[in-house]
Parts: sequence; C-alpha cells; structure tokens
Amino acid sequence: EKNRDNLANGIIEVMRASGQGLIYDMFHAEMKQTGQLHVIKRTDDQVRTHRGKEVVSEMVVKANRLKAPSLSMQFRNSLSELVDNMTKCYPHFIRCIKPNQQQRPDMLVADFVQTQLKYTGVMETTRIRREGYPYRPIFAEFVRRFKLIGFAYSKLSAVQENLQAALHILEKAKISGYLVGKTKLFLRYVHIEALEGCLKKYYRDVITVQSVVRAHFAKKIVRRLLARARMDAAQRAADAAQQAEEHRLKEEKRMRREQEAAAMRIEEAKQQAMAAALDKERAELEARKAEEARMMMDAEAKRIELETQKLLELHLADQARAEADRALAEQAQAQLEAALAREAQMQAQKEAELLRIAKEKAEDEAQAQALARLEESQRRRAEAEQARSEAEEKARIAEELSRKLMEAQQESLKAKELAARLEEMHRAEQARLAAERAALEASRKASDYNSVDFTLPGWLQRSLEGAMVSSPEVSIDARTMRGMVAKTGAINKAFKNRLFVLSVDDKTLRYYESEKSKKENGMLRGEEILRVYVSPAAALKTKHSFVIETVDRLYVCKTNSDEATRLWVAALSVFPARNAAVGAGYLS
Repeated sequence: EKNRDNLANGIIEVMRASGQGLIYDMFHAEMKQTGQLHVIKRTDDQVRTHRGKEVVSEMVVKANRLKAPSLSMQFRNSLSELVDNMTKCYPHFIRCIKPNQQQRPDMLVADFVQTQLKYTGVMETTRIRREGYPYRPIFAEFVRRFKLIGFAYSKLSAVQENLQAALHILEKAKISGYLVGKTKLFLRYVHIEALEGCLKKYYRDVITVQSVVRAHFAKKIVRRLLARARMDAAQRAADAAQQAEEHRLKEEKRMRREQEAAAMRIEEAKQQAMAAALDKERAELEARKAEEARMMMDAEAKRIELETQKLLELHLADQARAEADRALAEQAQAQLEAALAREAQMQAQKEAELLRIAKEKAEDEAQAQALARLEESQRRRAEAEQARSEAEEKARIAEELSRKLMEAQQESLKAKELAARLEEMHRAEQARLAAERAALEASRKASDYNSVDFTLPGWLQRSLEGAMVSSPEVSIDARTMRGMVAKTGAINKAFKNRLFVLSVDDKTLRYYESEKSKKENGMLRGEEILRVYVSPAAALKTKHSFVIETVDRLYVCKTNSDEATRLWVAALSVFPARNAAVGAGYLS
C-alpha cells in the first residue's frame, strides 16, 4: 500500500518473542498518529499460549497494522501538534554561528562570522530594529513597569498612570529621542536598555543597603554572643534579663509607633472630615446668604409698596379734610352772604370743579409716583440679578478660554516638535537614498568592463569594499585572472582541478586540464553567468567552495583558501553585474 511499509506477520511474531527488552517494547508498543511509539501493557485476552509459548493474537497484529498511519499522515499530525504547542507559548529563534572552520575552541574568524551573519539576515534585522521603535507600551503599562525610577517609594501608591507620569520618568532617566502618541510611547532598544539599567542600579542600591543593615545586625548579634560566651551563669542570667527588658521596650516602642501612626491616620481622617464639613457649612452659608439677600430684596420691595400705599391714603385723607373745611367755610360764607348767593354759588361751582380736577390730578400723580418707585425697585433688583449672572458667565467664559488657550499652546508645541522630527527624518532618508543611488550608479559604471578605464584590480578592490585580499594561488593583471580551481563535472560529481582563466576582453571564463595544457576543456561566456555566490549549505560540507549559476546548470567549485574563494567570487561577479545593468538599460 502507498506510503505504508508494513512488516510480514512472521517477522512481527519473531520480534515480539524477542528476549531483548528494547525490541520487545518496540513491537508491543502502540503507534500514535504522529508516528511515535507508546509502550502499553498487554492484557490477558490479547495473549494466548501455543505449545508452551506466549503468542500474540492475530487479531491484535492486524489491528496494530491497520492503526499504523501513513508517513504523510504522521508528518501532518506531527506538524499540527507542533503548531498547537507553538501557539500556546511565545517562541523565539536561535541562530547558531560557527566561529571557525577548523572546529577549534577560543578561535574567532571575523570574516567567516561576518559572512554568516550577513547571509542569515541578522545584520539587516539589527539595522532595521535600531532605526525603528520596536517597544511601544501604553502609558499605564510604562508607568507600572518603570515608576521606581522617577518617584519615591513612599509615593508609588499615589502615582497616576498617565502621560505626565511617563514623561516625568523619562526625564528622570535622561532619555531623549522618543516619540509620544495618543495612548502609547514609541521607544528604541537603547531606551529600554537605559531604563533597565536604571532599574538594575536601583535594585543594586537596595541590595547594598540591605546587606549593610544585615551586616550591622549580624555583627551586633555576634558581639553579643561572644560577650555572652565569656560570661558566667549569673552574668548570662542578667544578660538574658536585660535582653528580655530590651525586647519588651522595643515591643512597647513598636506598639507606641503603631498607635501613634493609627492616631495620626485617625487625626488625618478627622481633619479630612472636618474640612469636608467646613466646605459643606461654607456652601450652606453661601446659599443662606444668597437666600437672605433675595428675601431682603423682596422685603424691601414690599416695604416700598406699603409705604407708597400709606402715603397715597394719607394724601387722600388730607385732601378730603381740606375739602370738608373749605366746604364748611363756603357754606358759612354763603349763609352770611345771602345776597351774593347766586354769584357765590356760581363761583363755588367753578372752584369745586377746579378742585375736583386738581384732586384727580393729584391722585393720578400720587399713583404714578408709587408705580414709578415700584418699577424702579423691580428694575434695580433685575439689574442686580442680571449683573451677578453676567459676572458668573464672564468668569466661566474666561476660565474656559484660558483652558482652551493652554491646550492650544500645548498642541502647537507638540505639532512643532513632531514636524521638526519628521523633517529631520525626511532629510536623513533623502540623504541615505541619494548615497545609495550614487553608490549604485558608481557600481554600474564600475562593472562596465568594455570601458578602457576598467581594471580587474580596481573592480576587486571595489567589490571587496576596500579590503586588501591576495592569494598565491591566483595571479591577476589588468584584464585577466588565472588560478587553479577544483570543479565538479556534469556527469561525475567528484571535484577535479582545472586551470581557470578569466578574460575581460573576451568576456569568457575558460578552463584547462592543467597549467601546461593548451587544450581547452570548456568555456563559459559572460552573458551566460547569472550569479556567483557562496552557498552556506555547500560551505558547511565543502570548505572554500563557491557556486557559478548559469542558464543551463550550476558549477560547484572550491579553492584551497578563503582568500582565493573571495577573489574568484568577486572577479566573476563582474559578468552578472554588467548583465543586470544592460538589462535595466543603464549600459549598452
């Protein structure tokens, strides 16, 4: 059956009857879905005796064979179990770097280690993490983790987990170059190291203080024990009594301190309660004063209204009495002057009419004055109420404007700082891109081996980043390079030494059987070479090896030294570099 490698029943029975414990357990074990073996104990109904020997039942053998999963199912189940385990934890990756190729201790080859770091991407990952902000905690999380740096231990419980506390901690730790978001801080790795260093210093100081205090008490106890050892029985009894007395005094002091602390807490609570009561009384007093002022204004208005009414009544009474006296006088005059009765009567009627008009006018004037006083009182009270409301509204508006002005100033400062940071980052990015473009353009021009100014030593110095690399196995002149290189064949994969001759003028790589041989074994044209590189997998198996990738096949080559390998890789890379420049249209 596909993907199943089942054993014959006879072989299984022989192995199950083995006297070796390992083989016995393997063939009596149950295979899991992941391909692992699980040793189980057999039950009596699975074993039968045949001719004095224990024989496993045929049904059990068939059941185990049917339960055995295929290789693809084992791989799938194992991978699923691995993924489940990884999702339950926080995995991290470890990259193993070989310090040298000789497997010798205490020996670090810098170029070899640097090559491994570059190929595994560690250098690029380090650069990206260094330029970014990988640690982005929220304000509360940051304050909870690092509040020991910026605040005293006795005030930690009162620290609020907000932006102000986080900025205070950063200022105490002398951290700069961070960014502040709406809810998070953006910090670099160097910032985390600096903050962790502050915490470690704090803990070291705490441990130092604890050590000094414990040493002091230990020395005190040792001195007391030494002194006690030199005492006789009576002195020890006296010393024990003295220690008991000191212990009692210490306990009393501790109790007094606790009582005083409790009393202080009670006193503070009382003071807070008294302050709250005073605030409440002050608010009630202000409310009563406002109510009394309103009631006084109402009473004043009522008093003015009553006084106006009384004045009006008195005026009317005076006018009535005056009118009665005048009428009696006129009547007496009329009786005395009977002869002039008609004229007097006519005159009296006229005067009575005038008096009536004057009386009505006086009454109207008195009523108008009373109404004017009442309106004036109401107007003054309304103006006072309006002035108080306007004053409160103006105070509230002024406070709101002041708060908004402060917020606007803070937002403006933050915006300016963020704009400055963004401008600086933009300028740095533009400078880096310009440098990269210039380097790329110079590399493209340098790879143009058709130019009369092109030389292989110059190309090697540029490709090797200015490093002075030389090897006695390789001879280099202005336009050619030659040396012995071991190469694998197309059919036979064994390495064979060949003389490699690189010619920039011919744009070819020719190889011969030996240095004295003039017969050419093969040739690679420059446009056929796609890539020349050092394969980490091949380097682990074969030292000083490199790979030439062409359109048709891969050539695995090796030299006798790391320097020769680097020279051949750098020299042969001129062909792929110029091919890429021609393909992009930079060269013709």
